Amino acid sequence: MTLGDLWNAQMNNKEAKPCDESGSTVGDRYIIDGLLQEGGMGRIYLGHYKNGDKKVVIKTVILAEYQQETEYLMTRFRREAKGLLQFSHPNIVEMLDYDLKGDKPYIVFEYIPGQTLREYLDAHPGGLPLSLAVSFMAQLCSALGMIHQRGVVHRDIKPTNIMVMDDPVNPQIKLLDFGLVFFEQVISETVKAKLTRKGQLVGTPAYMSPEQCVGRPVTHHSDIYNLGLLGFEMIAGQPAFESRNLQKLLMKQLKEKPPHLHLLKREVPRHVSYAISRALQKDPLQRFESGNDLWMALKGNPG
Repeated sequence: MTLGDLWNAQMNNKEAKPCDESGSTVGDRYIIDGLLQEGGMGRIYLGHYKNGDKKVVIKTVILAEYQQETEYLMTRFRREAKGLLQFSHPNIVEMLDYDLKGDKPYIVFEYIPGQTLREYLDAHPGGLPLSLAVSFMAQLCSALGMIHQRGVVHRDIKPTNIMVMDDPVNPQIKLLDFGLVFFEQVISETVKAKLTRKGQLVGTPAYMSPEQCVGRPVTHHSDIYNLGLLGFEMIAGQPAFESRNLQKLLMKQLKEKPPHLHLLKREVPRHVSYAISRALQKDPLQRFESGNDLWMALKGNPG
C-alpha cells in the first residue's frame, strides 16, 4: 500500500466505508469513522479527534512479518519522527501524531480535501496554464527547501504523492509529508531488498532519477531531477520520457535528453525552458543545488 494509494483512497472514497473498527478509539485521541482502503501492510481510516469534529487520516501498519528485520530502522524512525512533528510548512501535508509501539503502530496526519496532482493533470491533457504550472513549481521548491535543510531526501516526488487542494480561485498544492515517506521507506526496506534480489525494479520509472534507475545512492539532487520531470509534464502536458517498454524507459532516463519546452510550446519563455532542462541533467552535480536555485532560474534570475 503506497502513499499514492492512500491519497487515491482518500479522494476516491468521499464517504468512508463502515467497518468493524468504526467507532473505536485509536491512541485514546482519535475515533475511527470508517475504512478508506486496506492493503497487505495495513489499513487506512478516516477519523476525527475524540474531542472535536476535525477530520484526520489514520494509517495503521502490520509489522508482524517484518518486525525482526526492521527493528533498527523502526528505532531510527522513532528518533527522527520527534523532530518531524516540531515544524510545519504550508505545502507539506502535516504529520500530526504517531505511535509505533505495540502490534498496530499508526500515524495520524491532516485530512486534505482535493485531488491528487495526477488526477488534476489528467483533467488538463494539454498541460496546465504556464502561470499555474510555475506557481506549483514555486510551492514544491519551497517545500523541498525545508526538507533538504533538515538533511532529508524525499525520494518519491511524483503526481500521486502531491495533493491539489480544493480552491478554484487560488489552487494550492501539498507534498506528502516527508516523515510519512520516510516511514514507508522504513517499512518497505525488507520488501525492497527481497524484490531487488529477485531482479525486480522498485519505484516508478517515469519519475525516477538516473541514479535511482541503477541503484546508486540518492541525494537531494535526485529530488531536483524529480521536480524537473514534474515541471516538464505540467507545462508540456506529457511526461518528459515515455515508453511502454520498461527497459527502454529506463534507458531514456539514463541517456536521453528531453526536448526544450520552448520548442514544444512557443509561449514558454526560454529561461523557464532552460531551468527545466538543467534540472533534468543526467549528472547530479550539473543540476541545481537547491529548490531555491531552481525557483530563481524559473523566475529568470539564475544567480
